[in-house]
Amino acid sequence: MGASEIRKVMERAGLRLPDNIVLDGQIHRFPTNGRPGDKAGFYCFWDHGDGFVTGFFGDWRRGIHRAWHSKQKHELNAVQRERMEREIKEAKKAAEAERRRVAYQAKSKARLLWGKGEPAHSHPYIARKQIKAPGIRQLKNLLLVPVMDSTGDLHGLQLIRPDGSKRFLRGTLVSGHFFKVGEGEPLYICEGYATAASIYEAIEGQGTIIVAFNAGNTEPVAKVIREANPSAKIIICADDDASTPGNPGLTKATEAAKAIGALLAVPKFHNTSTKLTDFNDLHQLEGLEAVRDCLDKAKYPDLSEQEVEAELDRLAALSPVQYDKTREEAAKRLGVRVSTLDQEVKRRRVDQKATLYTASFEGLVDLVMDDEGRVAFLYKGDTGTLKIRHSFGDPNGHVVFPPPTEGIPFDILPAKKILKAAKDDNDLRLYQDLVEQIKPISVLPADEYHHLCAVYVLFTYLPEVMPYYPYLYFFGLPERGKSRIAKALTHLSFRGFYTESLNEAYLFRFADLFHGTICLDLYEVSERAKKSGSYDLLLTRFEKGGKVPRVIHPDKGPFEDTRYFGISGPTILATNVEIPPQDPLSSRCIKVTMPEARGVYPNINEEELRGLRVRLTAFRARHLGEELPKVDKPVAGRLGDITHPLLCVAQLLPQEASDAILGLVSTLEEARKQAESESLAGRIAEALFSLRDEVRKGRLAFSKLQQAINSEVPEKYQFSPQRIARELSAMGIHRKKSHGTMQIVWEAKTMHGIFSRFGLGGSLPSLPNLPKAGLTRISEGDEKKWNLPIGYPKGEEGEKPKTNVLRGELENTRLGDEGELGDESPGDVFKGSQNGPLSDPDHSPSEAHANEENLALF
Repeated sequence: MGASEIRKVMERAGLRLPDNIVLDGQIHRFPTNGRPGDKAGFYCFWDHGDGFVTGFFGDWRRGIHRAWHSKQKHELNAVQRERMEREIKEAKKAAEAERRRVAYQAKSKARLLWGKGEPAHSHPYIARKQIKAPGIRQLKNLLLVPVMDSTGDLHGLQLIRPDGSKRFLRGTLVSGHFFKVGEGEPLYICEGYATAASIYEAIEGQGTIIVAFNAGNTEPVAKVIREANPSAKIIICADDDASTPGNPGLTKATEAAKAIGALLAVPKFHNTSTKLTDFNDLHQLEGLEAVRDCLDKAKYPDLSEQEVEAELDRLAALSPVQYDKTREEAAKRLGVRVSTLDQEVKRRRVDQKATLYTASFEGLVDLVMDDEGRVAFLYKGDTGTLKIRHSFGDPNGHVVFPPPTEGIPFDILPAKKILKAAKDDNDLRLYQDLVEQIKPISVLPADEYHHLCAVYVLFTYLPEVMPYYPYLYFFGLPERGKSRIAKALTHLSFRGFYTESLNEAYLFRFADLFHGTICLDLYEVSERAKKSGSYDLLLTRFEKGGKVPRVIHPDKGPFEDTRYFGISGPTILATNVEIPPQDPLSSRCIKVTMPEARGVYPNINEEELRGLRVRLTAFRARHLGEELPKVDKPVAGRLGDITHPLLCVAQLLPQEASDAILGLVSTLEEARKQAESESLAGRIAEALFSLRDEVRKGRLAFSKLQQAINSEVPEKYQFSPQRIARELSAMGIHRKKSHGTMQIVWEAKTMHGIFSRFGLGGSLPSLPNLPKAGLTRISEGDEKKWNLPIGYPKGEEGEKPKTNVLRGELENTRLGDEGELGDESPGDVFKGSQNGPLSDPDHSPSEAHANEENLALF
């Protein structure tokens, strides 16, 4: 199982095959259009031995990307599966980075060449095809045909030589992209430019002609055009490649017409002995009247039962106005009376009513306002193109719409401004402006906290890639600016919703439907949530995919009475009463204690915040669907969980963002250790550490521990044996009765972990060195390059260093395979060498050796 099988798979996918296939785990490029200079094809395969080959291949120009492996997943062991998935994921990421780099170069070069070109005039190709040259340009002996998306953005060029040979500018993304001539309806979609020019001349400019460039791109382009024009009359103009096996021109055109409910026009030649194929051939041979006659005879292709169902669903998804414009044509297409079609569409709309509206699905950037004041979806397609859509087919086959304006609790932004910002803005400028906007709102403990707030706001715009959603928690006495900063950040955050109440029903629905940012500004949050029954909502929002159940229909019985609400997402808290350290909610929070800072502050300018929200949504559009740069957790435990997402986002930003987050991690870790040391668990840990020399044969008398814990506690407040025993159990420390007395079982691994957690025997470990953010300072004229993917343009030579998890001094002790300590004796572990971090000047090495037998750790 090797190259020969791979060649068959690639051939079935419709690719021209490379001369050789090398199984070396590297990305190889090859031509897919028969021209030696073309590099649109790519493949990457690994040979793992034993007939196990994995990899992927594709064609960037046509948007093909396929993974392949010689064995099914159920035939692989866990190690093989993990290796296969890891290698393919890493190689795909590298391939995507290369694709973006080449595509960016193609766009830049296309703009340059297009700017140098002049309107096409005298050219051998134009003369030979007997056409005019609407909409294209000429540069020396090359005709330039733009390759554009639905927003009018130029992605590349098709170059036509005097001999009629065509090629695309290297790196041009063709799939779903096109060139158009004219305005208005009908809309005609064809393959080549010469065909388009002949049709445009035949219709005398009464309509729009769209060039898809090749048969395989006809359907992707048709779908883009239909999305933008749901009720328009569209005619697919086929090439009739009758002499080519499979007749790809007619086959692909028919599939496209069926997919979008369009008419199909096919050129008909009186002389059928020729091998002429398209409407330009018909124009040259029989004249423009023959072209017009074929276009007038366009008809709907016959539909299968499944295709009829899909078309009915599409019609049911249209707005009443859009449906009214297309119902008569649709009835003809389906071969039914208009009244019958009306009844069926009405029935389907009733069936879809329960799932009619949605505000969340994969690829959705946000709900936006179109030019006509309607709420629409701003959607990012598989190719990275941003599209505005007014309906969407979900994975379950339902057609869904954006919710009405009155049902949306946050401000809807104009799509046009977001699309402009997605092109013109960059992450560096956005971050700097965001920090500067936050600074005057409220006084924070230190400058790092302004950066924390800015990173947190950006984090709320990329919730899909985060496993945890830390809570940003502002605490302080009244009149310290908690509400000011919380409100401002909520205005800036993704779908922010600010409230001063715990209305459970509404909070559940907002979280479940909009997946936005919730801000709770309450005098006291934790106990109030417990009393209102909403405490599980607060705890569960922390983790991605978190759901909480509520019995909604008790009369329906088991399985139908309960609904599970998806309520995870970013949360901002502002309270006057501190959340106690022992409260589970506290461990989910990044705490900001507001300093005393009375003064006169400027009013929050909501229009400025709205402008930043436009740019923040554009930031989401640029990075949606991308993996964030990988970085290890900055510290172990829950603190590492809640700060890690922010550190990942910070890798997209200037270095000061990462520096600020890491500085705060150190501060928060110190505060956590201090709080824990003051708890009963902290007292127990300190007592055990002080009694480590009292251990005999792996046991420590419980009475000694109780005495040590209560040694400086007034009798009235001393901890009872029962309370200490419960805490020991929670800490994973076992007790055992021996000879009538209760003993603590001294397990080295457990004690090691406890001492490390409470910082006993070593100082707080240093923070790791992180890679610098993937942004390179550039000249003012090149600022727009800042919205490129991380790693392009490159700012550093070589590979970025991989960060390390923080480790305490005790964690450096090596444990043997059987639970024995490595090269250290038991005494060394807890007392240390004379020069080690745990060395004890009051004990000599001989005393340590004498205690070895007593410190039986395992």
